[in-house]
Amino acid sequence: MSANQPDRPPRPRPRRWWLIIALVAGVLVVLCCGGVALLFGRTALEVGPAGKAGDAYVEAVLAGDDARALQYVCAGDSRSLHDEFASHLRGENATGHRVVNTSVTTRNLSLHATVRVEVSGSSGPIETVTLPMVKEDGKWKVCDR
Repeated sequence: MSANQPDRPPRPRPRRWWLIIALVAGVLVVLCCGGVALLFGRTALEVGPAGKAGDAYVEAVLAGDDARALQYVCAGDSRSLHDEFASHLRGENATGHRVVNTSVTTRNLSLHATVRVEVSGSSGPIETVTLPMVKEDGKWKVCDR
């Protein structure tokens, strides 16, 4: 090479596409896992309150306290849903109950629960009823939606 040759510009540093792709993928994984954990945590925290609301509703129905029971029923379903359920339990001569299972799910960004209650009479268990519930105005309510 001669001394007259112009200096070549330095070669551009190769981009490390694999590093950029790995960083983007890592961020996406963290965001997805965080969202799933947040959703799971939210539903897990609601199992207890939903079960207690279902328990309080059935307790009020068995006690014949319609005013208190209606506090646990959705606004649109209030009287007819409650009357049907109360007359069914009274027809079965139910005297006691216990919550056997509560599950909470998220549908269309709203919380829904299913509370299974074992109803018993003087001679033992009568049946297991399932109460569909939704969170309405910050409180769990029995709802036929």
